[in-house]
Amino acid sequence: MPLALDQAHALLIAERSRDATKITEAISAVLAANSETNLLEIEEVFRDAGSSVYLIAEPELTIVIGMSAWRSALDRLGISPQESRYALAGIHHRRSA
Repeated sequence: MPLALDQAHALLIAERSRDATKITEAISAVLAANSETNLLEIEEVFRDAGSSVYLIAEPELTIVIGMSAWRSALDRLGISPQESRYALAGIHHRRSA
């Protein structure tokens, strides 16, 4: 279910600050207000807006600014962008051997 307009707006206002603490607070507020949403829906708000903010769900929620920093963080964790999306959605996906 897509986020309410006011929730998406709050996320994007926080995103403008480029402050990971403010962004995390906005994400926490959205998750608390909407129990049916997940981190992937929040990530999609940032992607749809052309934001430079990226989320990584594992091993804990991490806010990353910039695509190159996001890819570098994923590489350090040994996960692919697709695996990251599964984690954001709360889906436990087994890697193929």
